[in-house]
Amino acid sequence: MGSRALEYNESTKHSEISLRTSAHYLDWENKPGQFKVYTGVPVRELPTDILKPSLNALVSISAGAPKEKQTSTGSLGIETLAELLFFCDGITRQVNIPGRGTFYMRAAPATGALYPIELYVFCRNLEGIGAGV
Repeated sequence: MGSRALEYNESTKHSEISLRTSAHYLDWENKPGQFKVYTGVPVRELPTDILKPSLNALVSISAGAPKEKQTSTGSLGIETLAELLFFCDGITRQVNIPGRGTFYMRAAPATGALYPIELYVFCRNLEGIGAGV
Protein backbone atom coordinates (compact mmCIF):
# COMPACT_ATOMS: atom_id res chain seq x y z
CA MET A 1 0.00 0.00 0.00
CA GLY A 2 2.77 2.45 0.91
CA SER A 3 4.50 2.06 -2.46
CA ARG A 4 1.27 2.94 -4.31
CA ALA A 5 0.87 6.09 -2.23
CA LEU A 6 4.49 7.08 -2.90
CA GLU A 7 4.08 6.35 -6.62
CA TYR A 8 0.94 8.52 -6.74
CA ASN A 9 2.68 11.32 -4.85
CA GLU A 10 5.71 11.25 -7.14
CA SER A 11 3.58 11.27 -10.32
CA THR A 12 1.32 14.17 -9.26
CA LYS A 13 3.59 16.59 -7.41
CA HIS A 14 4.92 19.81 -8.84
CA SER A 15 8.56 20.25 -9.75
CA GLU A 16 10.59 23.33 -10.64
CA ILE A 17 10.19 22.40 -14.30
CA SER A 18 6.40 21.90 -14.11
CA LEU A 19 5.97 25.23 -12.35
CA ARG A 20 8.10 27.09 -14.90
CA THR A 21 6.37 25.54 -17.92
CA SER A 22 2.84 26.05 -16.55
CA ALA A 23 0.69 28.81 -18.05
CA HIS A 24 -0.90 29.44 -14.66
CA TYR A 25 0.03 32.50 -12.67
CA LEU A 26 -0.99 34.10 -9.40
CA ASP A 27 -3.08 37.26 -9.41
CA TRP A 28 -1.43 38.95 -6.43
CA GLU A 29 -3.99 41.76 -6.39
CA ASN A 30 -6.91 39.32 -6.03
CA LYS A 31 -5.92 37.14 -3.12
CA PRO A 32 -8.37 36.33 -0.31
CA GLY A 33 -7.85 37.22 3.34
CA GLN A 34 -5.42 34.93 5.13
CA PHE A 35 -7.61 34.55 8.23
CA LYS A 36 -11.33 34.11 8.62
CA VAL A 37 -12.82 36.52 11.14
CA TYR A 38 -16.03 35.89 13.04
CA THR A 39 -17.64 38.86 14.75
CA GLY A 40 -20.11 38.78 17.61
CA VAL A 41 -19.11 35.37 18.93
CA PRO A 42 -17.08 34.51 22.03
CA VAL A 43 -13.40 33.77 21.43
CA ARG A 44 -11.40 31.29 23.48
CA GLU A 45 -7.65 31.71 23.49
CA LEU A 46 -5.75 28.41 23.36
CA PRO A 47 -2.40 27.69 24.99
CA THR A 48 0.55 28.52 22.74
CA ASP A 49 3.31 26.69 24.63
CA ILE A 50 3.21 23.70 22.30
CA LEU A 51 5.70 20.92 22.96
CA LYS A 52 7.73 20.50 19.78
CA PRO A 53 8.72 16.95 18.71
CA SER A 54 12.35 15.99 19.23
CA LEU A 55 12.38 13.58 16.25
CA ASN A 56 11.99 14.09 12.52
CA ALA A 57 8.41 13.24 11.40
CA LEU A 58 9.49 10.31 9.21
CA VAL A 59 11.60 8.85 12.02
CA SER A 60 8.69 9.32 14.43
CA ILE A 61 6.29 7.23 12.37
CA SER A 62 8.80 4.52 11.47
CA ALA A 63 9.12 1.30 13.38
CA GLY A 64 12.65 2.31 14.44
CA ALA A 65 11.59 5.24 16.61
CA PRO A 66 11.95 4.70 20.35
CA LYS A 67 8.62 4.25 22.09
CA GLU A 68 7.91 6.63 24.92
CA LYS A 69 5.87 5.74 27.93
CA GLN A 70 2.30 7.03 27.71
CA THR A 71 1.66 9.68 30.32
CA SER A 72 -1.82 10.66 29.17
CA THR A 73 -4.75 10.24 31.53
CA GLY A 74 -6.92 9.33 28.58
CA SER A 75 -8.87 12.57 28.81
CA LEU A 76 -8.59 15.30 26.23
CA GLY A 77 -8.04 18.73 27.70
CA ILE A 78 -7.45 22.19 26.31
CA GLU A 79 -3.65 21.69 26.15
CA THR A 80 -4.00 18.51 24.08
CA LEU A 81 -6.60 20.15 21.86
CA ALA A 82 -4.26 23.12 21.26
CA GLU A 83 -1.43 20.75 20.28
CA LEU A 84 -3.69 18.76 17.97
CA LEU A 85 -4.90 21.90 16.21
CA PHE A 86 -1.36 23.32 15.94
CA PHE A 87 0.01 20.17 14.31
CA CYS A 88 -3.00 19.95 11.97
CA ASP A 89 -2.93 23.54 10.72
CA GLY A 90 -0.85 25.79 12.99
CA ILE A 91 1.37 28.58 11.75
CA THR A 92 4.90 27.21 11.85
CA ARG A 93 6.72 30.25 10.44
CA GLN A 94 6.25 33.57 8.65
CA VAL A 95 7.81 34.68 5.39
CA ASN A 96 7.98 38.36 4.44
CA ILE A 97 8.17 38.97 0.70
CA PRO A 98 8.91 42.57 -0.30
CA GLY A 99 6.00 44.01 -2.26
CA ARG A 100 3.82 40.96 -1.56
CA GLY A 101 3.37 41.04 2.21
CA THR A 102 3.60 38.42 4.94
CA PHE A 103 2.81 34.79 4.24
CA TYR A 104 2.11 32.32 7.01
CA MET A 105 3.49 28.82 6.56
CA ARG A 106 1.29 26.16 8.10
CA ALA A 107 1.77 22.63 9.36
CA ALA A 108 -0.60 21.43 6.62
CA PRO A 109 -0.09 23.82 3.69
CA ALA A 110 -2.59 24.10 0.87
CA THR A 111 -3.06 26.18 -2.29
CA GLY A 112 0.24 27.99 -2.02
CA ALA A 113 -0.66 29.53 1.36
CA LEU A 114 -3.23 31.76 -0.36
CA TYR A 115 -6.45 30.35 1.06
CA PRO A 116 -7.17 29.67 4.72
CA ILE A 117 -7.83 26.16 5.91
CA GLU A 118 -10.67 26.09 8.39
CA LEU A 119 -10.76 23.73 11.34
CA TYR A 120 -13.85 23.47 13.50
CA VAL A 121 -13.95 21.68 16.82
CA PHE A 122 -17.26 20.31 18.06
CA CYS A 123 -16.95 19.07 21.59
CA ARG A 124 -18.66 18.17 24.79
CA ASN A 125 -17.16 19.43 28.03
CA LEU A 126 -13.39 19.05 27.89
CA GLU A 127 -10.97 19.74 30.71
CA GLY A 128 -10.45 23.50 30.63
CA ILE A 129 -13.05 24.24 27.94
CA GLY A 130 -16.81 23.87 27.80
CA ALA A 131 -19.08 22.28 25.23
CA GLY A 132 -19.56 24.04 21.93
CA VAL A 133 -18.15 24.70 18.47
